[in-house]
Amino acid sequence: MKPILNTLLLTFTFSSFSNALSAQSKDDQITELKTYLKKVDSLIINDENSSRIVRTISEGTITSKRARHAKRDTVEESGGFGIYGFKSVVGDSTFKIVYHDNLTKNFYETYYFKNNELIYAQVEYKDEDKDQTLLYRKEVFYTGRDVLKEVKSGKKLSKPLRARLDFDLFERGTQRLIVIKK
Repeated sequence: MKPILNTLLLTFTFSSFSNALSAQSKDDQITELKTYLKKVDSLIINDENSSRIVRTISEGTITSKRARHAKRDTVEESGGFGIYGFKSVVGDSTFKIVYHDNLTKNFYETYYFKNNELIYAQVEYKDEDKDQTLLYRKEVFYTGRDVLKEVKSGKKLSKPLRARLDFDLFERGTQRLIVIKK
């Protein structure tokens, strides 16, 4: 009974938050979304006993071949990957999905959802040094399918690294949600 009450409380809190967003300016909406992201992260960090959050993990190896046009050959790269999902105990809501691989540098995709709708997406490249220095970050805030704000930061990336960023974050996040809900 307690997990159901926790889920109902979370759902009420997050749906009240949703209603408040509709009557605000873009800046106010983004501030509210950032607050929501912090609450989700706090909930994940502080739920050590998994009483409110279910964690899903999928890890493995990944191999990719890419053509090097200047040298007219291919390069095979391999590394590891992980997909981490954070859902409500009853499984009706996914709050966050994180994808990471180290195929070329450390590549991260992070997606946040409210009522199973994508509200924030981020893609990052971090260096392989011990501090994982940020090389590139793109953040997108959404309301429905509409982009509220997009922010890019970091260094100019090499062509092979840029090629991995050639995808629609909204579509990728929606696809990852479908897979993780199975």
